[in-house]
Amino acid sequence: MDANRLIALAKKDLRSTLRNPATLFMVIIFPLVLTLAFGLAFGAMGTGMESTYDVAVVDNDGTGLSWAGDFTANVDASDVLNVVPYADASSAQRDLAEGKIDAIVVIPANFGNACQSFVDDPSNPASWTNTSLVLSLDSGSMIITQALPPVLYQVLLETLVPGATGASLPVTLGSPSLVSADKRSQFDYMAPGLYAFAGIFLIMIVAESFVEQKEKGLLKRINVTPATAADVIGSQTASNLVLAAMQTGVVLGISAAVGFRPGVGADAYLMVFALSMVFSLCAVGCGLITATLSKNTGMATGLSFVFIIPLMFLGTFVPVPADVGRFVPSYYFTDAVTSLLLRGAPVTSSTVLFDLAILGTISAALFIIGTLLYRKLGSK
Repeated sequence: MDANRLIALAKKDLRSTLRNPATLFMVIIFPLVLTLAFGLAFGAMGTGMESTYDVAVVDNDGTGLSWAGDFTANVDASDVLNVVPYADASSAQRDLAEGKIDAIVVIPANFGNACQSFVDDPSNPASWTNTSLVLSLDSGSMIITQALPPVLYQVLLETLVPGATGASLPVTLGSPSLVSADKRSQFDYMAPGLYAFAGIFLIMIVAESFVEQKEKGLLKRINVTPATAADVIGSQTASNLVLAAMQTGVVLGISAAVGFRPGVGADAYLMVFALSMVFSLCAVGCGLITATLSKNTGMATGLSFVFIIPLMFLGTFVPVPADVGRFVPSYYFTDAVTSLLLRGAPVTSSTVLFDLAILGTISAALFIIGTLLYRKLGSK
């Protein structure tokens, strides 16, 4: 074996690999994007979860004692909780439904007396003034419903019995109706992300369709007819809007069949369909950009994952930090659907309309960019 010949052949193979866009993508870019997406989603580059949760505190304590203030200060001092003061429970409930806060704690009128009765005679439950903190949680988050009650109870315990790990107290958390309302399966929390997950793969379908037409010479033959590039792109967009509606219907039907029945009105479901239509424009735009850069259908399939992977892992049902998810349009789609179906937010809520506006802006921009690029390069 000649070492010089071996090195020369190795250099030739390396140059050939690096000059082939499809191979370069599969060898370098695809692993890079996949690793980055998984790292952000599962915590390789951080905690992978929100570090703090916003808790609305409505202080109705009228005793004049300092216990309500002490409890609120301890909640705010917690590593995972951030206090947001509210004057009344109704405004807090409205913001909770829109996803602006994560939980509500209503301090009752006799909270100070209950705490003081415990401190005065901790070993005699008969002398205590019993009361209950009214707790409301964001039903759109499985983490909040499971993690926050124990944290709040520990804060309450620390307020009354510093350093204790457990004790019987005159103040309790929550109510039976709240516990019943918040019993959801893990699938319930994943279901809103499935609507986005299904629509993401339209990117690959669009890219492969346009590249296949280009490979077979269909676009060149269309160019000699009265039909324009806008006609071709418009027909593809319309067909994919139909596909998006079908996908939404399928996800809706299957999720209902396995037990996901959020109990919202028809207007909420109509808004979900509208959101899926807007998101399909995003998929078409990404597909057109992919088709512009692809020389064959195989390359189109591979390159489409540059868009698919971040959209899939950062904006569907995979738990990621909100600051990371906001960089992808699928995040706003999933957040709006979560607000509608899990939080019960009305279609006119500021959160849903904000998500729709951002999603529409990003989708329109990607669609326009994809159309311009394809008309300039893809139809040649």
